[in-house]
Amino acid sequence: MDAISAELVAAKHRARSVPRWRRFAAPLALRNWEKTRQRYERVMQEASEAYKPVRREIGQAMWIEKEKAGEHARQAHRRKAELAERPIWGWSMATNGQPTAYVFRHDVPAGDSSAPASPQMNPPVDLPGLRQALNDLKPVQLQWDSTAITETERELESVSFESWWRELFYEDYRTFTSPPPSRSSSRPPIGGTGTSGTGGFGGY
Repeated sequence: MDAISAELVAAKHRARSVPRWRRFAAPLALRNWEKTRQRYERVMQEASEAYKPVRREIGQAMWIEKEKAGEHARQAHRRKAELAERPIWGWSMATNGQPTAYVFRHDVPAGDSSAPASPQMNPPVDLPGLRQALNDLKPVQLQWDSTAITETERELESVSFESWWRELFYEDYRTFTSPPPSRSSSRPPIGGTGTSGTGGFGGY
């Protein structure tokens, strides 16, 4: 294709460069250019026909990848919804100093050294129930068990707990403030350390 394109350009250039006064040279150059142009169109048509299977294969591959991405997104949505509906969450109130709610999962061993030795045995609740309970309690501080956060993120498969909570409730899970802070999730919250630390609590 590159060769015929170059040949066509050269033939056109020769046809234009022939002086008009050369009675026989000019028509000959024009005929040569026309023949080259016709051959160029034929070569391009043949190349287009030959490339059809490749285009079809590329189109099918793109469609398959689009379907895979769509199915992955649907699975992720179901996974997040099902995890939010599982009654696995609990909390324990500590009143030494400032009232603090220690949030944990009933199905995961506590991973923080500061966790209460005997967590409050309230009935396990789902995530919306936990949020409502914590909002009703309005503790000054929230402390999330690090193992509970880690296990939840493992089940979410590469989705952070912070982004999951924001997606569900449009707020920061450490402070319950809305709109959520714009700081990076890798930075510790004010008044706490990482996902297992404590943070200020605000109403919504």
